[in-house]
Amino acid sequence: MRSIGQHLRLCGLATLLWLFSAQAWPQAGEVTTSTLDERSYRALTLASGLKVLLIQDKSHTDLDWALSVKAGAASDPLAFPGLHRLAAIALQGQLTGEVDFSVTPRYTVFELPTYARQRTLQQALQLLRPSDFSDVDIARAQQLLAERIRSARQVAPHEHRTDVLKAIARTDLPGQSASIAPMVNVGPALRQYMAQHYRADRAALVVRSAASLDRMAEQIKTIFQFAKSTPANPLAGFDALAFETEKLPIEVHVNSLVEAPALYFYFPVAGLNQLERQHTFAIVDALITRQGEGSLVALLQALGWGESITFNTHIKPSGDGFAVVKVGLTSLGVRASPQIEALLFYVLRNIQQRGLDEWRFTELARAANNHFLYRDAFAERSLPVLANRLQDTEPAKVLVAPYELGVFNESVVRDALKSLSSESVIVMLVSDTVQGANIAGQSHTAYRLMEAEVRQPDIKPEVKRRLHFPDANRFIPQKLIAKSSQLLLGPQNNQNAVPFTLVNKSTITAWYQGGAQSGLPDASLYLRLLTQGGGATAKQAVDTLLASYLLADRLKAQFDEAERAGVSYIIRPTVLGLDIEVSGYNSQLGLVISRLAEALDQPMASGKPLNRAHRWLEMQLTSPGEVGEAFTDPFILWQYEPYWSAEQLLQAFEGVSLDSWRHSVDVQSLQMLVAGSLYQQEAKRLAALAELRLLADEATGILPARLILAKGGRPQGLERREEQLTLYLQSGSSRARDFVFLRTIARLLDGELINVEGGDHGPGLSEGTPVAIRAELSTTAGMAGLTLTTSADVLTGPLLEALKRRLAGPDIAHRLAELKRVWRQEEIDVAQSRAASSAIWQNLTQPLPDDNRAALAALNTASVERYVENLFTAEIRLMTSNASGLVQYRQQFDSSPIGFRLPKMFPPLWLD
Repeated sequence: MRSIGQHLRLCGLATLLWLFSAQAWPQAGEVTTSTLDERSYRALTLASGLKVLLIQDKSHTDLDWALSVKAGAASDPLAFPGLHRLAAIALQGQLTGEVDFSVTPRYTVFELPTYARQRTLQQALQLLRPSDFSDVDIARAQQLLAERIRSARQVAPHEHRTDVLKAIARTDLPGQSASIAPMVNVGPALRQYMAQHYRADRAALVVRSAASLDRMAEQIKTIFQFAKSTPANPLAGFDALAFETEKLPIEVHVNSLVEAPALYFYFPVAGLNQLERQHTFAIVDALITRQGEGSLVALLQALGWGESITFNTHIKPSGDGFAVVKVGLTSLGVRASPQIEALLFYVLRNIQQRGLDEWRFTELARAANNHFLYRDAFAERSLPVLANRLQDTEPAKVLVAPYELGVFNESVVRDALKSLSSESVIVMLVSDTVQGANIAGQSHTAYRLMEAEVRQPDIKPEVKRRLHFPDANRFIPQKLIAKSSQLLLGPQNNQNAVPFTLVNKSTITAWYQGGAQSGLPDASLYLRLLTQGGGATAKQAVDTLLASYLLADRLKAQFDEAERAGVSYIIRPTVLGLDIEVSGYNSQLGLVISRLAEALDQPMASGKPLNRAHRWLEMQLTSPGEVGEAFTDPFILWQYEPYWSAEQLLQAFEGVSLDSWRHSVDVQSLQMLVAGSLYQQEAKRLAALAELRLLADEATGILPARLILAKGGRPQGLERREEQLTLYLQSGSSRARDFVFLRTIARLLDGELINVEGGDHGPGLSEGTPVAIRAELSTTAGMAGLTLTTSADVLTGPLLEALKRRLAGPDIAHRLAELKRVWRQEEIDVAQSRAASSAIWQNLTQPLPDDNRAALAALNTASVERYVENLFTAEIRLMTSNASGLVQYRQQFDSSPIGFRLPKMFPPLWLD
């Protein structure tokens, strides 16, 4: 094999941009899959050259397909930038039914949207047998393309960057945009472009259906036997252009309004096939993009310069292409881009000198193999991704290819890494603050060529000491073992899926639910860390939210290694503490608890992390749509304790001084669920570990949250009059009967027009005028209620009487029968999923009825009338804006402890 340097000299170029040549594969074959994957696959290559992947998925009743064509942004002719989009838009106009398309530098991929009503393979065939475009068709497509170009945000960020790369690579003047080129020129070019690229031997098709593979294969062969595959004379395109090695390095600043600030490094590479590039760059990818102590990402975050780093390769089958590093920047990082460049090249040199250890490669390969065997088997298949991958991958390996790293060869890796050099790179700074003197391509992207730095800025020794490589990743299992399902306390031995209580103390409650999918060594851990209880003040709630964000920020770095080893997690801050959900292999959960304990033991960070937490909470409390219902729903504020309105929290927040803010996360109480492929004794050890490591030394438990209930369990209500009249009627219990009947009533009344008779209504409502009703089931911390909304001119008493008359109407029996039929099927679906660990945890922390079947059976017109008669006699109190009204309300009604159930508050901070 030639060295990288020899290949570059022989080619006389650092790279070509993403041109892929056709490859010959076997005519048919089985696809390598995980043994746990219940779907069936078959790969075909038709006589026309069309590559096909068939997926039989019985959970998808509708036909789905995606077709990828080797004609992307990098395929435009020099004279007509944007011709690839013009072709796709013109084709859309010819297709039957709704078909979407998306563009990458190498491909255009078409797919059926989820809302498509017509779903046939003939639609895909039309793409490979397009009829000749009329001038009217082309003119219409030009108009649509021009509209998209004028709306800059409809042009993908990668298209802006590709246009700039094209512009700096070629020496001639750019051609005229395909959106405005004269018909006499663009018409023939478009027809020639279609004949050149939209051929069966340049396409890949992925089809998914519940039908058998044999049936799908016969349909494919019948339908696509006439797909075109005759080559045409190629247009002079950008694919034939190259960056000459003597022109590198190049630095370019790009003005972009559609992309967050970023610094890109395009490194030309050559002579690598797919397996070699995954093999070659696996360690570089892992060490550059990692987070946590000693990482470049952690350093950039600490300096306030950057947020993230990603690594990708864009390489054609011949082995030529780019390795691309992207650094997500802050506004301060844009100004510090020279220093960031120096840091990146320092890390790359360190990887070449001290990071190429075989054990690093071995653990990456083991993690990738685990992921393919136990994660990929249950992943939702993206048909466009598979169609693009099928273009460059042996069809039999289209699923496993991303996980294959091969055998470590240090000399090959070291030779390839020489291409990641500061002397052979295109550095692209993207920001809306940089200035551009030139305009690139059909996206009209402004850019400026800069003089590349020959010498990087010096790095201070104390900064270098903050950068080091990690030890072995302990989260990657040495061996995975799925437990015997017969020995697990799970759904197969517990039909109601009721979790087993491991511990029940004032400071910790822990549950266990065994059970696993066949052969899957998987387990989940759900934690609710409580630092304060029902008696907390708004100031304490704000402090807890800030501390929760800081802890979550620290955990994101702590869990980086876990995520790379197959752990997924969700982190949610609450006013009572922090909720954490972790899913991974059954051997990882003890280590997760230990890492969480380490994060809790460290003092809360100040400086830039605290500033980020402060900005986050300010946005949550002031941005419409961001604040959770616990702080905006007035009925929750009157019913639930601890309670604070968004205004109260914002007032307390404004009193926070970042200079003097100090807060520790002392976990006073803990709730946890251990679920999955673990034996009960293993779950007990995890609970003991959590009690030992996570609870504060002097933890004594905390006051539970409380919910206002009517005395004696009688119904009660709240009335609120502003722009509309809103009534909240609470059933007084959390029985299955209340949920079923209130849900039924809401469905029957929602959207109805009601004639309200009697009473002295407001000026906006005359006698006999119908009013619209909105009705919905409301659940506050596990308590069922009904919310009614209508005109503010309506009086409450006459409204409730009118609703009772409507619910006694002659059509109600028929509508009830239909609702019961639908909900019985829903109950079957719920029962089948009730054993899922996430559903069990939700039921533990916000109890909902386990089984509605008995209540559904009792649902009829007579029982609904009786229930409504009782509900609508609720004692209704008028909600006031002054504090005295709330005090009087709380004195009149009982407040009952409900544990630590929480209404919806904030969205997750991080979902990996």
